[in-house]
Amino acid sequence: MDHTFVSGTNSVLSNLEVSIALDATRAALSEGASAGVIEDLSQFLGRLYDDAVRTDSLARYRQICLGHSLSSLLREDPFTRRAYEKPRGYPGDAVMLDFIYRPNQSDASAIGAIIHQATSSRLGTPRSILWRRECIAGYIAQTVKRVPLASIMSVANGHMRELDLIVGDERVRDATFIAIDSDELSLQEAARSYGYLDIHSLPVPLTHLLRERRPPRRFDLIYSAGLLDYLSDRAVAALLQNLFARLNPGAIVLLGNFAPDTHGRGYLEFMMDWSLIYRDEKDLADIARDTLPPNASYRTFRDEPGNVVYLEVTCGAPLQNSCDPHRSEARNGRIHFGKTSMTGDFRGKAPGTRHSSIEDADEELET
Repeated sequence: MDHTFVSGTNSVLSNLEVSIALDATRAALSEGASAGVIEDLSQFLGRLYDDAVRTDSLARYRQICLGHSLSSLLREDPFTRRAYEKPRGYPGDAVMLDFIYRPNQSDASAIGAIIHQATSSRLGTPRSILWRRECIAGYIAQTVKRVPLASIMSVANGHMRELDLIVGDERVRDATFIAIDSDELSLQEAARSYGYLDIHSLPVPLTHLLRERRPPRRFDLIYSAGLLDYLSDRAVAALLQNLFARLNPGAIVLLGNFAPDTHGRGYLEFMMDWSLIYRDEKDLADIARDTLPPNASYRTFRDEPGNVVYLEVTCGAPLQNSCDPHRSEARNGRIHFGKTSMTGDFRGKAPGTRHSSIEDADEELET
């Protein structure tokens, strides 16, 4: 594909120019599909995405790309098709991510299988998703080594495939996992897949988590792999303070966010109809600095493929009135949510227990 007309600085591509580039890709796939063609397409769409953001043209370019015959051809890849069709009402659901974690091309055409190989394994985005699973598994392994009978919370947990990588660690079986997700089917699959672990499911939306007002249940690790990609800065700040209030001293919150220069940003936006909110290291550090109390330490780091930025927050020794969920304050112009927490000791309940709400879980555990 010829990218020479995409300057990335001053040009705004016409509808015709974009269509010509997409025509060339469709012809190349028809003549001999290869992962290299998809790589070239991803590079072109990334530059197109950057131009679209700069010129406020995302909607126009998205309409052109999704209306082109190339888009239909790319949807012979089950990974691309599921993101576009959104059978659960949103892209990037846990079933879709299982194409990366547990590869399966059974319902793909010959061309679709080649496209699928690129979109689910070869390109930078799936490599970062695999790296993310390894990263989270490492944090879990370190936590259960550091804390006997550890308490771990996963927010927007999906299928929890990070557990695939640590099934041999007996200490994981002694930990208690609280899985929070608004997608109840994802919670059911996680409970089914890891029934030998002490996983308690809470099918509640993020707003419920933020508004819940009970004394906190403390955790030794809290992580959320991809939730920040869909939240405004204000919502990220509220979530971060809420989760930090739930930490034991020495415990960690780990949050991931795709970066603005993510390799697949254009393909996601223009061929999968999958829009994310991207942040870099400075963006996450700024939110942490403006949100966290004095006894918090934090750092940012980027994954090896270079597409995801992580914010790691550690709770130090408790300070007076800090890590206290019973207070609410505004600091540096940001609203902070207090009295938002979860209580109760889940240990001893049957693995796979489902609770209709946080309050319902508390009432059950208190009886």
